Amino acid sequence: MIPTSTFPIFILALLPAPGLAGGEPGEEDPGRLASELPPLKPLSPEEALRSFRIVPGFAIELVAAEPLVIDPVAMAFDEDGRMWVVEMRDYPFSSDRDNMTFSPEASSEPPGQIRILEDVDGDGRADRSRVFAGGLHWPTGIAMWKGGAFVAAAPDVLYLKDEDGDGAADLRRVVLTGFGTKNVQALLNNLKWGIDNWLYGAGGGNDGALVPGGDSETRPLPLRGRDFRFRPGGGGPLEVISGGGQFGLSFGLWGERFVCSNSNHLRHVVLSSPPLRASPSTAAMPSRPSSWGTPSWATWAGTWSIGRSWSRTAQPSLAAGPRASAASSF
Repeated sequence: MIPTSTFPIFILALLPAPGLAGGEPGEEDPGRLASELPPLKPLSPEEALRSFRIVPGFAIELVAAEPLVIDPVAMAFDEDGRMWVVEMRDYPFSSDRDNMTFSPEASSEPPGQIRILEDVDGDGRADRSRVFAGGLHWPTGIAMWKGGAFVAAAPDVLYLKDEDGDGAADLRRVVLTGFGTKNVQALLNNLKWGIDNWLYGAGGGNDGALVPGGDSETRPLPLRGRDFRFRPGGGGPLEVISGGGQFGLSFGLWGERFVCSNSNHLRHVVLSSPPLRASPSTAAMPSRPSSWGTPSWATWAGTWSIGRSWSRTAQPSLAAGPRASAASSF
């Protein structure tokens, strides 16, 4: 018998992004675009579940869907088996005029939040949902610690905890700050515990200069495209480490660290910087060549285009014109 592995997932309805433009600036006709990329009817959670093709030995089940959860990007389980879910509801616009995704629409977007989902009747599906913390800007990661949670919300890593028992966070402390926010596609993300009891995070690519929260005396630690780790509690150390994950970080059974990006779908950080720094005879290495990855998204990752390539922009107003040529394709 083939063993079956199950993982909790969220089923989301996907719609085409507005403002798509063609591969060459100025070549697209809006009417042609509408005919070639017609709106797709959103699927119900049950229809979406049936649409998946599953590798033999695996199964897929619906755990939660709207309205219990909206825009989930990360999750973690606490000691009671509850799911703490990061809702990045304010993606992708920013009210900062210096940001790549500045838009007046940002002021009307709901803030990000942390939601707790519970399976009360034990049937494997969430049936209770409540907001633990709101008012977060671009939250992208979460890790549990001592009854609360560390949350990545650039430019900060926060620690949130319910201290009065009302089910909502009343303690909100900045643990680290200084992470870059220039590009919403390159934020710090994916806080994960390592087997060495350090808390790891993917740097995202926005750069930054990291300092402990509330510490104006410490010299900022340049991120420079690398990942990071710190040891919580008692002013533990903070380190930047090789890796350079854009969005994604995970560990193997023996502590091997893996990261990814939109062009390299799987990268193993073979040589991490802490042991390299411990050897005085080892030359300094850049953050990313120490990782083995997939050199071609099509050749190695097993994904191929089924139609023409289209450019995309994060802001509909930039879909046509001179800046459209700088947009990435998908």
